[in-house]
Amino acid sequence: IGFLYVERGAAQSQTPRQFIVLSQFYEDIVEIAASMKLFHVYNQWVFFVLNEELRNHDPISVTQNLDEGANIAFALNTTEPTCSGSINCTITELSLALVTSISRMIVEEQSIYGEISDEEWEAIRYTKQEKQDEMLGYMKEYLREYSKCTSCSHWKIETALTWGKSEEHRRYQSNSELRDTRNKNFEFIDVGYWTPTLGFNTHEVMFPHITHFFRNITLNILTVHSPPWQI
Repeated sequence: IGFLYVERGAAQSQTPRQFIVLSQFYEDIVEIAASMKLFHVYNQWVFFVLNEELRNHDPISVTQNLDEGANIAFALNTTEPTCSGSINCTITELSLALVTSISRMIVEEQSIYGEISDEEWEAIRYTKQEKQDEMLGYMKEYLREYSKCTSCSHWKIETALTWGKSEEHRRYQSNSELRDTRNKNFEFIDVGYWTPTLGFNTHEVMFPHITHFFRNITLNILTVHSPPWQI
């Protein structure tokens, strides 16, 4: 079940808003939100596509009527059908990961401590925050390599690159099918994934146009040479 509430006047507001939608009717919600002009450069949308709808998921058709500048991403449930796990199994894995990371940290510290003086040790030893970050990194390494309980639970994140598509469509002016479809050529890229134990891991920002603005935009450049001026 999905629920969307928008305050009066919010559709035209330039105040940034974030929307997370979990619904099997996400295609209808995209259409309704577009009619309310809720897709623009200030808003960010994430739609969770459940596994039963995944086989029919087509982001191009869902977003073909959106304007440039829309910030939209899809979380796709790519969990294997055979995936199974339990809370006890997860607790066991996390406990082993914690113990392993602590043991690794102690061994590393002992190897250094035995080679230097107490004064040097106090100067170079980890702070509490640094030690916490290092141990967390070790735990993640352990879970990536040995996790069996929830490693199969997996959500893939795709996001849209939307700027510059109107310029690209100019070359198709003779093709009525493409000309009448505003954003048939939205480009979707894989930005990362989410798992229960490792959390959200990305190799790219979820909304590139929020961070990089006109990234991937296509523009025609015209120069005029009229000495001594060049424009």
